Amino acid sequence: MSKKDALHNEKRKNIYNYVQKHPGLHLRELSRKLGIIKSNLEYHLNYLIKQELIIKKKESKFSRYFVSNEIGYKKENLLLFARLQTAQDIILTMLDCNCTTLSKLSLHLNKSPTTIKFYLDKLLENEIIEPANFVEEFTYSSKYPSNMIDNSKGNLLRLKDSEIVNDIFEKYHDTLMS
Repeated sequence: MSKKDALHNEKRKNIYNYVQKHPGLHLRELSRKLGIIKSNLEYHLNYLIKQELIIKKKESKFSRYFVSNEIGYKKENLLLFARLQTAQDIILTMLDCNCTTLSKLSLHLNKSPTTIKFYLDKLLENEIIEPANFVEEFTYSSKYPSNMIDNSKGNLLRLKDSEIVNDIFEKYHDTLMS
């Protein structure tokens, strides 16, 4: 059976289209949003994976689904974390204030430093953020005080590619903020 034939089934076509519009959702989220029993949905997703129309990416304890060759590795990786509320809060804060530190994020987001460090480590490991050792120019939103970029109490961090981050949050705003 060809890839095109795989989408003749109405249910599979709906699943494929939904994943295309809402990449990075996990099985339970897809099941709820589509109103399809998990086991039935999993059967169809596995079929679409076998036909190389959908890919499944493992993120901690969840598998998340994307349309094959649709958005690329960097954006898929970013979407994995953008769907986790604390990681999303960190990313959006860093997008608005350009550079900051673990301690400033912890205070600003009212989360424990341990929680922030856990997510920062994951974001660093996945090359979404990077150390900002030499930053000549800061741009930050008036929403955040200038002390958000004070480096006196920790390593300065910034988004590795704020353009990609901005694109993802603009394109998938409705699905990320729900």
